[in-house]
Amino acid sequence: MKLIYYYFICVFTFLMSCTSKPEAQIYEYAGGCFKTALQFNPTNVVVEDINDLYTDMVVHQVLEGLFELNDMDLQPVNRLVEDYKIEDNGKKYRFKLRKDIYFHPHSLIGKKHPFEMHDVIATFEHACKANKEGEPSVLYQMVFEGKVKGAIEYFENKTDHLAGMYVENEELVIELIDHDFNFLEKLCVPSAKIIPKEIIEADQGSALVGTGPFVYQGTQLFGEDQAIVMTKNPNYYRVDAKGNSLPYLDSVMFYIEPKNLKQLSDFEEGKIHFVEGIPPARIAMMFEAHQEEFFNEPPQILLRRKPLLGTQYYALNMESPALQDVRVRKALNYGLNKERLVKEVLHDQAYAPGYRGLVPPFVLSDYDKNDSILNGYEFDLAKAKALLAEAGFPNGEGFPTLKLAFDKGTIHAAIAGEFAAQMEQNLGIFVNLEGYSFRKLNEVMSKGQGDIFRSSWYADYKSPESFLNCYNGLLVGDITGKSSKINTSRFRNLTFDEFLKKALNSENKLERLSLFAQAEEVLLAEVPFIILWYDESITLTRSEVRNLAVNEMNIYYLDRVYLKKWSMEEYQNSTGIKG
Repeated sequence: MKLIYYYFICVFTFLMSCTSKPEAQIYEYAGGCFKTALQFNPTNVVVEDINDLYTDMVVHQVLEGLFELNDMDLQPVNRLVEDYKIEDNGKKYRFKLRKDIYFHPHSLIGKKHPFEMHDVIATFEHACKANKEGEPSVLYQMVFEGKVKGAIEYFENKTDHLAGMYVENEELVIELIDHDFNFLEKLCVPSAKIIPKEIIEADQGSALVGTGPFVYQGTQLFGEDQAIVMTKNPNYYRVDAKGNSLPYLDSVMFYIEPKNLKQLSDFEEGKIHFVEGIPPARIAMMFEAHQEEFFNEPPQILLRRKPLLGTQYYALNMESPALQDVRVRKALNYGLNKERLVKEVLHDQAYAPGYRGLVPPFVLSDYDKNDSILNGYEFDLAKAKALLAEAGFPNGEGFPTLKLAFDKGTIHAAIAGEFAAQMEQNLGIFVNLEGYSFRKLNEVMSKGQGDIFRSSWYADYKSPESFLNCYNGLLVGDITGKSSKINTSRFRNLTFDEFLKKALNSENKLERLSLFAQAEEVLLAEVPFIILWYDESITLTRSEVRNLAVNEMNIYYLDRVYLKKWSMEEYQNSTGIKG
């Protein structure tokens, strides 16, 4: 039954794509269904609060923003914007929007509802209002608060419109308080995707109605398997360089599978085309069991490994009484043997142990030249014990038990166990482990319900700011206990904030990077975190998957992906399979 149903979806979508855009060509290898897996199902998505990789992977295929990052060089490219101008020394942006775009069908807007200016205004103004719990959205905190004129006043209900956003001469205008070199990059963040005004007014944002290359069909059951299904958008406006209609695929399926071993098993059985986050102990076994598929000509399986703009860390709650003394925070950092953690728990599935700051090393080459960011925390047990004793807790005596919150059912459970064991053995500090679902962990972190939180950050754009902004005091405010979705450590430091602000206002690249480095030096001195390791991407892909770019930010766009097995002749005439 599930095969018949899936066949109906693909045939229906393919016919629709042929009949609704007669002027567009159909790529000769168009069709098929790309299948992969997600650890978590991003259900009940609130678009303006998107802030995790799992939801990103889905919404990138369905929703679009004014701009998106190119998946090859990670630079902003136009999407819903046709053209733009920057005026007033970088403080005013004028956007001319495209007029050939339609939203996906929905009962509230019909089958072919045009994208218009008021949809952008409604999306952004909605994001600049508090939610039902009185909390700010991720989009407001990342893009608007303290950056766009009138955003704070609008959020606080002091005005009935966002003063820094208006329509003039049929263009959307956004005025900034200060020049922001990365403002276009900020408009690329997943939480800045545009949805219809009518959907917003009906509070139906989780329906994921967008303008993207695929139409969200919801989560469906296929036997015992649960999968998110997307089908080709027959009204999609973009074509490739040869005039072929995009996307090439008929459909996409994301199987929901929280267990990495099961994902790998599904890949080995040919059920899915692509898998990442391979369990460390299984990589060598995979090579041994499938040598022919890796080394045949042409190969059937591709292994790709590269550093990511991603950092795994523990956020230290700066409002926790136990962590007020910087000597204690430094002792926790010096007292953790990160190399042992990476070797024995991760089995070296990390780019490097977290010996430096929050910004990953060796990916942003110009930034890495700043010596100040080299002053991280390598394992130094003598120094850790001395600092703890100076703080009044020799050998951990009298120190309160810490509470560590992590997401259970993942490698982070083993990491948490190793951390607790090392803290007890090395420093005499006891750590209670509290495992939560991924969604519940985010809630616990944002509300500050604990001492230490398992966290990570993957860049939203290729700049140190994307990481350092996680500790921007503006995102917390002056109220203790206030919910904080980004700055989960609740770190407040005026010197850090000033360096960050000056960097954003600077038009000189070298000066900007130097200011970012000075800001990170403040972080390393105050150490509101424990950097665990810097991430890397290890992926397995079936070689018939073409055009799937793997980049430092784990951004995947599937609009140009197609499926075609390699012939020996094609392989011999190529320079190698790149996916």
